[in-house]
Amino acid sequence: MAESDDVAELHARIARLEERNRELDERNRRLETESASATRPVPAPAAQPTPTASSPMSPASSTTPPTTSRGRVRGAVAAVLLVVSVLLAPVATLGTWARVQLVDTDRFVETFAPLVEDPGVQDLIVAEVSRAVEEGIDLAGIAADLESGILELGLPPRAQQAAGLLVAPAVEGVRSLITSTVERVVTSPRFARVWTVALEQTHARAVAVLRGDDGRLLALEGDQLSLQLGVVVAEVRAVLIEQGFAFAERIPEVDRSIPIVTSQSLGAVASGYRLAVAVGWWLPFVVLGLLALGLALARDRRRGLARTGAGYTVALALLAVGLALARRLLVRELGEVGVPVAAGRAMVDQVSAVLVAAVTALLLLSVLVAVGAWLLGDSRPATAARSLGTRASGAVRAAMDRGGLDPRGVGRLVERGRGAIVAVTVVVGVGAVLLGRPVTPGRVLGSLAGVLVVLALVEIVRRPVPVPVTDPGPAADPVA
Repeated sequence: MAESDDVAELHARIARLEERNRELDERNRRLETESASATRPVPAPAAQPTPTASSPMSPASSTTPPTTSRGRVRGAVAAVLLVVSVLLAPVATLGTWARVQLVDTDRFVETFAPLVEDPGVQDLIVAEVSRAVEEGIDLAGIAADLESGILELGLPPRAQQAAGLLVAPAVEGVRSLITSTVERVVTSPRFARVWTVALEQTHARAVAVLRGDDGRLLALEGDQLSLQLGVVVAEVRAVLIEQGFAFAERIPEVDRSIPIVTSQSLGAVASGYRLAVAVGWWLPFVVLGLLALGLALARDRRRGLARTGAGYTVALALLAVGLALARRLLVRELGEVGVPVAAGRAMVDQVSAVLVAAVTALLLLSVLVAVGAWLLGDSRPATAARSLGTRASGAVRAAMDRGGLDPRGVGRLVERGRGAIVAVTVVVGVGAVLLGRPVTPGRVLGSLAGVLVVLALVEIVRRPVPVPVTDPGPAADPVA
């Protein structure tokens, strides 16, 4: 048992020494890089001809060593790429959200369908529909006609007065009946289904018009919206044939259109749609490409990743603040056009819910990236945190060895591929967040948990190969 404890203690001590050795190697490489960039080699003195004004050997023609110049240019290019990536991140987030809402009918319905179940929105619909019904049947006019009709009956004064008193309650009763009926319809499951179908059809038709699909009833060409008569004629022809009218088969195809609306805003809407669809698709990949290329060119990738993560955090935090202000402003604007505050807030919150969740998730991811890159640095807190993790994993490995759970060959294999395993795990975790839809904070936390579990297993399973220590032998006695 004592021998097993000694072996476990030896493994733990080897792990600590290896961690310290890696830290010293990293620090030495960083010092060598900084020293090489701060100084330049001095050439050995050699006999040189006396320079003249026209001689290429004159002091005016001396240049910076090519290695140092290339390093500075490379660092500057990397910095520019990373800054542009940070600046484009909020734009890519907004563009992706807009593209999904414009192109994906199912996602559009998921966004707007729940609105019909919100009490504030239901109250708004009931009030507007009831008002429209009352205006349509002219309830006030009916009440006036009823009152004048009573007067024309020639009833005694008391009877006329009593009958007149019944007009107002009758009108209120009709108004109450209309409101209760509308409320019952609006709150019914059937109305929710009608709402969903209407959203699907409206979005699909709008996208078909903006995209210019074949077989559409409406066509948008330039600044003009036209009715395609060919679609109508084809539908009429099919109905007549179904009803047994043989002559309908002779109806030819029609290629004509009737202009309905001509406005410069229609062309702008179509152009905006195409721009949002294009930008929302490729801009996120541009941001990731700039990030990868900038880190590849960076002289200190760890520091570049930490600073870029901090930049993403600031940019996305500003976007979150801007969204909060925009939501409040939009609710106020809706209130100015007669929409109640509760209904306006419900509509704005529902429309922006997916975008707010995505911004929050990306903000959390950028913070995690910045913190992770900082933990890989040589600052005292980062070194202490890594040392704590090394001691903890070493203690677990020692306990496993004492219990006879030494993975042996598997542990040494994991040790050799440790760097690749860690890199692949982090890339897969980040990719699961960015490529999944929708992007939510829960997805970020789930990916983080998965990455931490894999990293912990790697540290527990790996078994450092002991480095043989050679005995230098006894020192020679000094000669008296």
